[in-house]
Amino acid sequence: LPICFPVTIARGVSRDSLIVIARGLDSVYYVDKNLEVNKEYFYAIKVTDKGGAASEISDILSPKTTNIYYVDTVTRKSMTPGSLNRPFNSIQEAINASMDGDTILVKPGNYASFKISNKAVVVKSTDGASKTFVSATTQSDFYVVRVDGNDNDSRPYKSIQIDGFTINGLKNWRGGDWQGIVTGK
Repeated sequence: LPICFPVTIARGVSRDSLIVIARGLDSVYYVDKNLEVNKEYFYAIKVTDKGGAASEISDILSPKTTNIYYVDTVTRKSMTPGSLNRPFNSIQEAINASMDGDTILVKPGNYASFKISNKAVVVKSTDGASKTFVSATTQSDFYVVRVDGNDNDSRPYKSIQIDGFTINGLKNWRGGDWQGIVTGK
């Protein structure tokens, strides 16, 4: 989308270290390709009118970069494990590789139980609960999806989101099977 006046974008690793990274942009879209994962950056913009007068610097925004990992039951060849072209084969592998703030996108299929321990991650199916299943793999599984939020009482619990799965194989200690659907909707 075109905008009326040219925009200048500044970025820094602190509020006091902003430097200009793009000048004279005439679009509301900008992709910053020179970022490190899991690092906080600070951004601000200035607008210049037709007469050449620049605005004050905008409020400073501070997004955090994160990883996106992929999981699929179909093996593909690529150099980067967890990428779209070479996804992890299990949800647990992706969780083990993840860090706080990361997202794990799970393609349709049947997956084994998994455990999230003390990580703030999002685990989300790409096609919803009707196509993405998590099941107990053996009769001795004590969990299908296990979330351990905090291993130290002095820290707050971390935010964990699990969305879009059908859960099979839950065992009732009195006998019988349970089933559930996990969805954010």
